[in-house]
Amino acid sequence: MSDSRRCSRALVAGRVLAAVVFMGGAAFGPLPQSAGAGTPAPSLQDMVALCGTFRIIPLRDGRALCTHGADPAPDGVDFRVPQPLHAPGRAQGLIFHDPPGDAPTKAAATPGIGCYGDGRDGNRVQALYAVPGDRRDRYSQVLPSIRQWAAETDAVFQASAAQTGGTRRIRFVTDQNCDLVVTPVTLTPNGDDTLENTIAELQALGYNRSDRKYLVWMDSTVLCGIATYYADSRPTADNFNNGRPGVPSSVSRIDSGCWGLGSRGQSVEAHELMHSLGAVLPNAPNGSANGHCSDDDDRMCYADGSPLLRLRDVCPADHEALLDCRHDDYFSTAPPAGSFLAANWNGANSSFLSASFSSPALNVGDAATPEGDSGTTPLSFTVTLSAPDAKPVSVAFATANGSAGAPDDYQAASGSLKFNPGETTKTVVVAINGDTRNEADETLSLMLSSPSNAVLGRTQAFGTIVDNEQTPQGYWFVAADGGIFAFGNAGFFGSTGNLRLRQPIVGMAASPSGKGYWLVAADGGIFAFGDAGFFGSTGNIRLNQPIVGMASTPTGKGYWFVARDGGIFAFGDAAFFGAPTNVGNIVGLAATPSGKGYWCVARDGTVYNFGDAGNHGAPPKSAQIAGLVSSRSGKGYWIAGTDGAVYTFGDARGFGSAGNLAQPAVGMAPSPKGGGYWLVARDGGIFAFGDSRFYGSTGNIRLNQPIVGMTATSAL
Repeated sequence: MSDSRRCSRALVAGRVLAAVVFMGGAAFGPLPQSAGAGTPAPSLQDMVALCGTFRIIPLRDGRALCTHGADPAPDGVDFRVPQPLHAPGRAQGLIFHDPPGDAPTKAAATPGIGCYGDGRDGNRVQALYAVPGDRRDRYSQVLPSIRQWAAETDAVFQASAAQTGGTRRIRFVTDQNCDLVVTPVTLTPNGDDTLENTIAELQALGYNRSDRKYLVWMDSTVLCGIATYYADSRPTADNFNNGRPGVPSSVSRIDSGCWGLGSRGQSVEAHELMHSLGAVLPNAPNGSANGHCSDDDDRMCYADGSPLLRLRDVCPADHEALLDCRHDDYFSTAPPAGSFLAANWNGANSSFLSASFSSPALNVGDAATPEGDSGTTPLSFTVTLSAPDAKPVSVAFATANGSAGAPDDYQAASGSLKFNPGETTKTVVVAINGDTRNEADETLSLMLSSPSNAVLGRTQAFGTIVDNEQTPQGYWFVAADGGIFAFGNAGFFGSTGNLRLRQPIVGMAASPSGKGYWLVAADGGIFAFGDAGFFGSTGNIRLNQPIVGMASTPTGKGYWFVARDGGIFAFGDAAFFGAPTNVGNIVGLAATPSGKGYWCVARDGTVYNFGDAGNHGAPPKSAQIAGLVSSRSGKGYWIAGTDGAVYTFGDARGFGSAGNLAQPAVGMAPSPKGGGYWLVARDGGIFAFGDSRFYGSTGNIRLNQPIVGMTATSAL
């Protein structure tokens, strides 16, 4: 897209626009005859006649839009400059000061969206991320921000309704986890040029449902905000703004220069969505000919260029973030009898809003029980409803295998739970089979599905079968000079602490029996102790990049190590399954329990998987990673950050993280049963989580060289 075309559009497009589809109303003439639910949309001639002096925008399907033209962007905003994305963890909500000279904006509400029914039924506001074909698609980066901004938009409606003693929340399209569904849409390079282009392309892609209001975050800087709505003042449910069958859907579009201004009390999203819901009618007591209001401060009021419009400072400045400051023009949950909103369309009555906080959510909690030596032991999962409901609520449940399998370890269960009106707690009991084997703690899952009159919150819970038989534990860690520190039942079998090494030690691995270990140096030199055998090394090879980690096969008859550039070296019965290419920041290697695959992890958390090693996810790119270790099943892994954070993926369960470390974390090891893990810091400080026990550390000892890694006994 040429710069000249961008500039020419900017001269015409303006900044905050409100396009209006006029379908009748007191200010623009009578409604079409017979306004029943089966009435077809008015003809092009009807709509043109109702546009008055507005600019007419004919659509391809025989209808027309009307727009009054450009309005200024919110104070202090240049719509041509994209707004920054939401920063996770930053305070959000309508709590920031307005531009200099204004009073502080009142907090609108706690941001967060409501979820209703199955997230799709009935009239809904559908969030879209749209990008023209000549711009970079940023969907994955923008998604968390859009969800935050949608929550702030909902907060405007919540707090505005509270002003008249009611509740109004946006009925967004949500998924089964109650998260906002944001659908990515790619338009042609011309799709952002004008609102009519945007609407035409959305309709061609199927976004034309009458039971949807499309709230579009356009990744472009052509304008600030624009919306369509009907100047229909009838107070009845068949108002054209209310999602009536056969009536075209409304579109609200916000370009990136005006995204996410809710935190400063200037939510363009709330402004445009309120237009889409039918405000402000030109015949409202303080309505303007161009669809806004004159009694400032109000989210819908400003000098919009309407003839004879005189903007008046009527309401306190701290109401600038909210809708209808005097509750007499377009939004009130309790309009007085005989008032304008009692006899005309009231946006608070829109079927795209809900008068309740949310559907109750169903959640299931984790459970644990000792296994027992014989017979069966009950494992009880608690299923809760977030709030009592006047309607009966039901949900289906079923167990699923983890490291525990049915029928050997437990007896599979499935069925449904019914919450009678007023009930909030139910229990699912799973029978666990006892035995006397010394084995790892095992897990199974309970899954919820198919809710009725509720939504799903936490749908999966883990049940832990705690083995009765005690398992010895122990761990080693190694310093850069090859000094070995052994704790618990981990034996000392030798070290390189008294040798002069050509390259420092960078990692270690234990033999399967726990009666030996290997150390690997940065040049790939291998040092084997105890029953750990020597199967080869790269000590005499000139490497492109230094070795950074190693792993052994489950037989103990082979091992791999990995270089910083992702080069993999396999020895003994360790097979080569592949290697990362064109990387330079690998920090660790872990093998699957089968020995038929392995993972490499990079400093930024990127996971590379080979053989039967699955990719189950990765931490945020902002993390600094120390290493990765496999779960006992090989169907998940833990990733440790240098800051002590632990990230869990697949069936690896989280048991905690370390914080405020004096020295960065450099290694991690799981407990023998997989029900916990240790982290080791560079000074030898040990952090134990889950069923991992603390046996000692070097945190208070002055080391000759820093700790570089650790491993733990694994024999049961």
